Amino acid sequence: MVNTTINVSADKRRRKYKLLEVIKDIVYKSGFRFRVTSCMEMMNSRQVDIIQGEGGAFYRGVMACGSVWLCPVCASRITEGRRQELQQALSENTDLIPVMITATLQHEKGDRLFSLMDVLNASLRKMKAGRWWKSLVGEYGIVAHVSSLEITYSQAHGWHPHKHMLLFVNKDPDIQALKGAIIEKYTALVAGNGRYASEFHSIDVTRGDDAVASYIQKWSLVEEIMKANVKDGRHESYSPFQLAELAGSGEAWAEKAFIEYAQATYRKKQITWSHKSRKALGLGKDKSDQELAEAVAGDVVLCSLSRDQWKKVLKYAMQAEVLEQAEKGGADAVMRFLSGISPPDTS
Repeated sequence: MVNTTINVSADKRRRKYKLLEVIKDIVYKSGFRFRVTSCMEMMNSRQVDIIQGEGGAFYRGVMACGSVWLCPVCASRITEGRRQELQQALSENTDLIPVMITATLQHEKGDRLFSLMDVLNASLRKMKAGRWWKSLVGEYGIVAHVSSLEITYSQAHGWHPHKHMLLFVNKDPDIQALKGAIIEKYTALVAGNGRYASEFHSIDVTRGDDAVASYIQKWSLVEEIMKANVKDGRHESYSPFQLAELAGSGEAWAEKAFIEYAQATYRKKQITWSHKSRKALGLGKDKSDQELAEAVAGDVVLCSLSRDQWKKVLKYAMQAEVLEQAEKGGADAVMRFLSGISPPDTS
């Protein structure tokens, strides 16, 4: 069975696999041995199957690193799974009102990402503990909430970590009153941790579907690399994957920044649900990033590759192109492509 309607953008997929190779090289040269260096390479079965999944063809039988921070291939699967969960929560709980809170803190060019993240996370964690938060939950009818971490970088101002927190509330909220209460508490906690958060710029609170739509979009780290040419300008704000693309084109400052990012995000969660929130929203048991990265829906095998054939695909970094051939013409197209495969033209 051949998929005649290819829903996966060939250009985006090629860029993701190309970027994965760039990131592997950056990480390997840095001396760190994160799992991403072996992602989409090591076989965990005797053959590699190309299966028809939802929206296109995918590999089954190769190791997925499960890194939402470092791997554009795994991140696309993980964030899609998270996005579907959030959309389910919203569609099945229309009686609850979504409220978006975004928190950040003052940062300067020389600040280390790990230090900024540490203060940001510690301040928000303490804010959501104890009697003050319990009182806020009761006053505003907070049924559940989910948080996500977003990180950007600019050459002019350095790292900019910020957290988005989506509340599901069962009362019509006074947004300005809620914002005022959170600003007062949060800024004091940041100060207690030795840093500064402005009462005018550190907290933003928005109600409604527009905020949620923006939030869902921000869950996808991968799509950031599909924006306008990342090489335009020197003082813009870059996503981590944009930094990796710049590093791949020879920008040493971007490579240095990406290595710092890789270290700072090691074993950190991008998405965190509050206690009992998933149950309250009818989402069931949470899946790990690894589980989402390995979950490929579909059982129609378009083609199977032997160990030697897979080694050839890896040797010439043709993972994306082989998937395209499988979608266009199934096993016959893949075998014809493999028989004529040669090193990419680098001239």
